[in-house]
Amino acid sequence: MNKAVFLQTYGCQMNERDSEEVLGMLSAQGYEIAEQPEQADVVLLNTCSVREHAEERAYGKMGELSVLKRERPELVLGIIGCMAKLHQEAIFQRLPAVDLVAGPAELYDLPYLLAEIQERRQRNTIYDIRNTRVAAVGRKFRPLDAKPNGEFRKNKVSAFVTIMEGCDKACAYCIVPMTRGQEISRPAEEILEEIRILVESGYRDIALLGQNVNSYGKRFPDGSGYRGPLGRLRLLEEDPDSLLDFPQLLRRIDASIRCAGRRRPAVFGTPVGHPLRGYPASVAV
Repeated sequence: MNKAVFLQTYGCQMNERDSEEVLGMLSAQGYEIAEQPEQADVVLLNTCSVREHAEERAYGKMGELSVLKRERPELVLGIIGCMAKLHQEAIFQRLPAVDLVAGPAELYDLPYLLAEIQERRQRNTIYDIRNTRVAAVGRKFRPLDAKPNGEFRKNKVSAFVTIMEGCDKACAYCIVPMTRGQEISRPAEEILEEIRILVESGYRDIALLGQNVNSYGKRFPDGSGYRGPLGRLRLLEEDPDSLLDFPQLLRRIDASIRCAGRRRPAVFGTPVGHPLRGYPASVAV
């Protein structure tokens, strides 16, 4: 009988896409996708650290799942994603029932990490969770050649495609550089191949994902970024200061609070408008 996995996602669209890739990989390994944690052999929480509230929600949910594990000691509980990267030791201390902690860079290793947990359990004749836990949060970003072994997408019309990860901005208020690392871009050929497969499968709405998508390609040897013929794309998590380097994507800017730069609501208009000076008239807000 195949094992089943349940995965709950907190946070941004990048986490949603990461969860799809995780479910795709585990499905390719023979796992079934459970609708409820009570139906699963492995329960994973893909977590967010941007706000403390998101972390507390994940801690609370895993606390509930710990009760389930007392009834089923063989259950594997795991925390993955940004919170795992940032709070590895704290998670094990606060949640003794957790078996697995894996940061964003190690998501592609999850099938092997879960197998390692099972092997450690089999070697321990006297079961002790402290000897069977696995933590993997070493690298800052996932390797360039990492590819999922399977595919699982919840939405059959629109799709997320990750084109880069990380951020070099180092804003004082933002945790992203610590959890996702420096900016790193996927090869253009790999992205276009993924988009081609999606289009052939019937997808019509594709959103490009990244912590700072319009910095795509800046670390490539020729610094070329994207200069292709596509006429319409949708960006998530863009940085206004970089958009002038990405003319093909100047269609709409969703100005966010981080662009305001001031605390007083009375003067919000000036800093919000400032990043748009010099942009073509076709840009909409």
